[in-house]
Amino acid sequence: MSENTSSFYDRLSGDYDEMTRFNSRLETQIEILRPWVERYQIRSAIDVGCGTGLYSLALCQLGIQVHGVDSNAKMLAQAKEHSERLECPVEWHHLDMLELDRLSVRADALFCLGNTIPHILNENELHQSVYAMNRVLETRGIVLLQQLNYNRILRDRDRIVGIQKKHQGEIIRFYDFIFPLIRFNVLKIEWQESKPQHDLYSTLLKPYKNDELISAFNRNGFQDPELYGSLQGDPYDVESRDLVLLARKSGSNKS
Repeated sequence: MSENTSSFYDRLSGDYDEMTRFNSRLETQIEILRPWVERYQIRSAIDVGCGTGLYSLALCQLGIQVHGVDSNAKMLAQAKEHSERLECPVEWHHLDMLELDRLSVRADALFCLGNTIPHILNENELHQSVYAMNRVLETRGIVLLQQLNYNRILRDRDRIVGIQKKHQGEIIRFYDFIFPLIRFNVLKIEWQESKPQHDLYSTLLKPYKNDELISAFNRNGFQDPELYGSLQGDPYDVESRDLVLLARKSGSNKS
């Protein structure tokens, strides 16, 4: 993670759970992930870019041994608080995606969800990260990766990611297009005595297209990636909001 990205999440950490609706989404994510866990008989998992722990804790509540990995210490501190409150024994690791092979564990599955992979800003580091993912998986391991559908976003130049109303204002997430990267902005507006106060946080992302991700996995020890339009397993098309990629480690058999 770049210094710019680290500072971005340091500043955003206090609002992150509210922005991502942590409490209201936890039960939903358990049910969304359950079919993947059952289909691939997942008993152990690594959650890369775990943030404050939403997916790690959903997996833990499905009875899986989970290792949550994130490069931001403040986000991990909140994840640890959540795991203590929910009595979920997740192992937390302060590591960058490029350092995954420093883990001394091997898992059945690796989850990289919530638009984590675009924080890798160049193709060489993308390949290094995918290779490291391969290194921490068991022989029959899988990767489940989720990002926004940048094929559609780049085609439409769709700047607005989301607008969330708050009791005293709103949080607006939007893009600036600065080819070949995009700038991800979070504008926080609060009204105080009829006057708007605002903070603007920004970081850079790399909007990977489908073929770039498929190539990275094919070239680094995975076979026949499958594409879906959502974590619920909807078929992918260019109008899908999300891109979900399922990749099996080479030598694995399809279920």
